[in-house]
Amino acid sequence: MVVDVGIGHWDYSYSNYSCCLSSPSSSAQPLQKLGCPSNHKHYVILCCCDGLSLLRCHSGCYLLWNPSTNESVRLPNHEFSHKTYGLGYDSISDDYSTARPPNRILALKSGSWKNIDNHPAGGIQNQTFGLAFVHAAFHWIVRGSKYFVTSFNISNETHGEISLPEGISNILKHRRCDFTCVVSAFDEMRCVYSTCQERKL
Repeated sequence: MVVDVGIGHWDYSYSNYSCCLSSPSSSAQPLQKLGCPSNHKHYVILCCCDGLSLLRCHSGCYLLWNPSTNESVRLPNHEFSHKTYGLGYDSISDDYSTARPPNRILALKSGSWKNIDNHPAGGIQNQTFGLAFVHAAFHWIVRGSKYFVTSFNISNETHGEISLPEGISNILKHRRCDFTCVVSAFDEMRCVYSTCQERKL
């Protein structure tokens, strides 16, 4: 899916397009413009998985939307306060889950949110576009006495911890610049990247 959005204002127009990314460039199919969820023309896409999108609508509700069929499911209410969410598929339970770090998860079949205990302590580094989902686990960066990648496996509901590369750790440790650090997924791999802008005196 290719998404063309206006950032920062609900009155911007949003256009969504689908294309087949697996087709060779020489025989790529033209973009197909998609519609909007029923009765929800203004929304923000928080994250995507397998062609499904998690939306935050202007009305305040959250939807799981299939843009190809224009079907949507309204998620149960909870305190949607954090900006970062994740959407992933669990092959063991044959179910989709959405997560709001550090300790809230919703399995679609269960239809209710639940708290996850024993989550890592520390602040959460906001992701640019949803949580990275690799090998049945969500990943995000936690900042505390140190920065690290934490994982949450949706099959067995356990947390893990992954150290950051030394180069990124040194930047975050000395904090001599304004930085952004993000973990993302690429070809079933976890990727961490960081941008650093020197502070003006």
